[in-house]
Amino acid sequence: MVAKEAKKPIIYAVNTSFHGDHSYGNMYLPKDTKIIQHEVTQDYIDHHFEQDTQFMMQNFGQGRGIEEIVPVDADILVGKGGDIKVDLGGKSVEIIDFGFAQTGGDLFVWEPESKTMWTGNPIITVKPSLPWLLDGHLLETLASLKAMKAFLPEDATIVPGHGSPMTVEDIQWHIDYLEAVKTGVQEAIDEGLSLGETVARVKLPEFQGYALYGWVHPGLNVPAAYRDLSANK
Repeated sequence: MVAKEAKKPIIYAVNTSFHGDHSYGNMYLPKDTKIIQHEVTQDYIDHHFEQDTQFMMQNFGQGRGIEEIVPVDADILVGKGGDIKVDLGGKSVEIIDFGFAQTGGDLFVWEPESKTMWTGNPIITVKPSLPWLLDGHLLETLASLKAMKAFLPEDATIVPGHGSPMTVEDIQWHIDYLEAVKTGVQEAIDEGLSLGETVARVKLPEFQGYALYGWVHPGLNVPAAYRDLSANK
């Protein structure tokens, strides 16, 4: 579809993470398309691909095509903290690792001419959605989102992992949320509260407009923050 609409060949494809909805399509790309992904993503696919597909089928159901997926190795790997540029014939695209954002292998794609940044899942969609700390690392995620926002000009366009285009200022909602989680959880830890007590305490009603708040916030993010901040005392 991309080749048909753009009327140009698909020279490169960037996997922004190892998540299936951002990497399973590799097998359907033209054979001469060069796949770019993080070395952490490649390692995860090498060692956990079957486990990942089972997880996806468990959560999204059988018979949706996941059974047919086979892993495809990347042609170009980006290392930790990497920043590479690809030339598309007069147009340069930058592929950047700002650090742990939702996985250890998140890549951000920056096209300076149009001032457009593709973020993948570290920014899922515009507010009131929230970051998902699926793999933990509150502190690193917060630092990475701040670094990404600081990199961007104020008039840049953000294309999130699963939503409509947004502005740079929209990113602040996600940063503010993680800062609020950090503050609330740290206060609970300092008072000696258990994880269960912390989840019950840190409600953050100002961020409850997200449809998945009831799962993401108490089920993922507060526990991840509790473990991360406890380990960094």
